[in-house]
Amino acid sequence: MKINTFYGFSKVYLLLILVIGLFSSFIEISLLGWNISWSAAQVIGSFLGLAVVLRLRNSSRYFRLLFLILVLPIFTYLTLNYVYDAVGLLTKKTFLSEDNNTWLSKILDLTYYYLIPINFMIAYKYEILDRPKVGGQVYVPEIISLVVQVLLFGIPTLLVLSSVFGFQLTSILATSGVLAAVIGLAIQANLSNMLS
Repeated sequence: MKINTFYGFSKVYLLLILVIGLFSSFIEISLLGWNISWSAAQVIGSFLGLAVVLRLRNSSRYFRLLFLILVLPIFTYLTLNYVYDAVGLLTKKTFLSEDNNTWLSKILDLTYYYLIPINFMIAYKYEILDRPKVGGQVYVPEIISLVVQVLLFGIPTLLVLSSVFGFQLTSILATSGVLAAVIGLAIQANLSNMLS
């Protein structure tokens, strides 16, 4: 089994989201006493999510796909909304300054953009990269796998740069277009030799 950087990042980030949801629900129950029923549901959901994510390899393929593509994104969005509300309450009732709240809000905004690619990366790892190659199954070349992973995380990165941080992407996209044309012209002879 080859460890993939994007997969490692995805799994750690997903576990971190669930642990932060668990931690914020404990804070709300113990310190603030706010909406205990929703906090208890968050605690139960976070424990179940952590247990399933840690034991994902041992579950069946259909359960894994259902969990990664449907259940986990919905639950992590609910967890992020819960954490966002908890951060707002902590800012109003405790020691958090407005500057810290701005940074926490930006981090949570970044997380919203990367939730779907994180779940798809984990599903891609388990269902395509780690699948045993038997019979007539097609082997996925590493360059195709790398391109899929870069696109999976590159598109949300461009969205984050433009919407969260306010960067203008026209110069970045124009430069990448020129770079792609230069690389395409440079390897044109090699590709024609490979295809003939």
